[in-house]
Amino acid sequence: MVSIPAGVFNDVAIDSFRLGQTPVTNAQYAAHVDQYRENPYVLMGTSETGVTSIVARGGDPEALLVYLSERLPKQWDTSDPLVFGALALFELRKDVSQDMSSEKFDRSNQPVVNVSWFHAFEYCVANGLFLPSDDQWEYAARGPEGHEYGTRSGRLTREEAHYGSNATADVGSYPPNGFGLSDMTGNVWEWTARNPSHEYPYGLRGGSWLFDDPEILRAAFRDNVGRGPVDRAVVVGFRVGAPQDSK
Repeated sequence: MVSIPAGVFNDVAIDSFRLGQTPVTNAQYAAHVDQYRENPYVLMGTSETGVTSIVARGGDPEALLVYLSERLPKQWDTSDPLVFGALALFELRKDVSQDMSSEKFDRSNQPVVNVSWFHAFEYCVANGLFLPSDDQWEYAARGPEGHEYGTRSGRLTREEAHYGSNATADVGSYPPNGFGLSDMTGNVWEWTARNPSHEYPYGLRGGSWLFDDPEILRAAFRDNVGRGPVDRAVVVGFRVGAPQDSK
């Protein structure tokens, strides 16, 4: 974790906080999943006000589904989260698509991908962490200099960021920005905290390994149209935050 000093961004005071030096890796996420191997299904409560909590864990999705409704579907797809009203059921194991070879996406030090917002948020809740807000993320990405891109020089170069490629790169493969954060531009899109004041509450920041459009790789760009908390893709991962005074 890297300490991000207090400052002002978009006329909003940003308290000091800590942010993951890199996106969460496959190894880190696998260790988290292994911790709950006997109870891999998570029932999470959701709210339009943005308050979210873990309601229950279990090894049997059918037992957890009784929380959702007295009239349960006889069949459901547990590879995707189910959302009924204010509750969501999903499996911790990240879904691995057939096109996700180990060489391209699943090495231990590559960023975890194909995780929904629910997966990212659950990881944070279980570990005493949080997803950074849009303002926190962009403030940290720009670095102390307020750069346009989240790179060390503030420019978009292939020597400083991983983009326009055919797979993810190991995290930390490129120079960190002025705050000491790696991969704030490119490699994977990163989920941020739910923003209930935004037309599209679930946003992604930073661009990814796939795209080479300079506009969407800017620190200020927010990919949001049509994104929901259950959406997953091989270009999407996440990075964690923590209070400054946490261990």
